[in-house]
Amino acid sequence: MGGRYSGFVESEVTRFQALLLRARTGKTAQMFQGPYNTPVSLGRAPIAAVFWPIIAPILFLNVGVLLAGFLTQGWVLEQFEEGGSPPMQWLILLVIQAILFAAMSFWSDRAGAGPFAGSLKIESDWIGIAALTGPLVLLGSTLLIGILVSRDDPNWMFRDPQANPLLTRDAIGLSMIAAGGILIPITEEMAFRGIALGFLLNRGLTPLSAGVVTAVVFAALHPQYTLLGMVPVFIMGLYLAWLRIATGSITAPIVAHMSANLVSLTLFIAANAS
Repeated sequence: MGGRYSGFVESEVTRFQALLLRARTGKTAQMFQGPYNTPVSLGRAPIAAVFWPIIAPILFLNVGVLLAGFLTQGWVLEQFEEGGSPPMQWLILLVIQAILFAAMSFWSDRAGAGPFAGSLKIESDWIGIAALTGPLVLLGSTLLIGILVSRDDPNWMFRDPQANPLLTRDAIGLSMIAAGGILIPITEEMAFRGIALGFLLNRGLTPLSAGVVTAVVFAALHPQYTLLGMVPVFIMGLYLAWLRIATGSITAPIVAHMSANLVSLTLFIAANAS
């Protein structure tokens, strides 16, 4: 009798686990039923489509620095003044970026779009393609524009390279690599190719129109570049949008963006090592 009862319990437990798995799978499948495997819930979030890519980075940075400055009795604010420590600035930005990522991921998951504002599932071949082509698109377009348009101006890309301590030799360190090469690409892709692009596609924009809109805003939010210097950023943004649409996954643009930034940082460090 005991054996028969335990067998019945085991079968019921197995059946419950199967139903639970089916429910989870169904929920995941429904989550990404929007155009090009985008979360359909993003189409109902116009405020988020503006807030996370445009407002949140500025808000979190300024509020974060001011709050940290208050808690440290002005020490953090001193790091961003003339004579401050560029590596410490990168470290502070890294912490703020981590908080931004956590907040955006929490909102995205609660909104029904998953913690990365899109599906992470991707064919393995696309990871290699994204890792290889990301640097080629960014550096290739930069080199081409530099050759064709600005051969006589070596500083054509940045508004004032010396005015930004984050882009100097003294700023080189692990925090620069972690923030600029890893965390910033992840949060930017979640915001632009995840939330913003997902919203536009779910609202009926064509892939080209949605890609152009997000790429224009993406380039405009890099004020350290001149207007001409924003062109490679726009091209990169357009390519990242294409990767997101072509693969149906947020993983491809994240990998491409990380690869491009890490290669750029490697070249920057190599050029300033001597």
